[in-house]
Amino acid sequence: MAEEEEEQDAIPEPKPSSQPGRYLVLILLILVAEAGVGYVVLDRVIPVPEGLTQEEDEVQEKMEVKDPIYYTQMLDMIVNPISPTSSYLVRFSFALEVSSESTLEEIGIRHDVLWDLLLRNLESLNIQDIRDPEKKRLKGMVLKVLNAELKNGDVTGVYVTDIVVQ
Repeated sequence: MAEEEEEQDAIPEPKPSSQPGRYLVLILLILVAEAGVGYVVLDRVIPVPEGLTQEEDEVQEKMEVKDPIYYTQMLDMIVNPISPTSSYLVRFSFALEVSSESTLEEIGIRHDVLWDLLLRNLESLNIQDIRDPEKKRLKGMVLKVLNAELKNGDVTGVYVTDIVVQ
């Protein structure tokens, strides 16, 4: 009996696995392979509807964004606005966003006329309108004056690029 006990002690007992997740990578690879094969099979079996691709093309054509067109030559316009207490000098520079190339050409050709028209109207503003952080009245006035004068399109946006109050 003592010999049997010694033999049993000599036979090592199986140890529990020290790496319980060693098959996890293998299982994940099998799942990825099955998903890939399933995608390829379904992609070949189910055809893409014809109308869907045409509609997608039309939507993408509508979604194409055109680059804005700017006229940036309205620089260093110096005016003396209305002020009840003292006199101020204000220098403006504007960038005008226009709707088309023909509008850009028209503004370039009629630059002097539009410049004088803007100067006359900018002098009618008071200093509070000029110091307004959003400059809504100033931009609205410039937009309205220019659009009333232009014939080949319109100005869609007015951006004050520089303003100095002295």
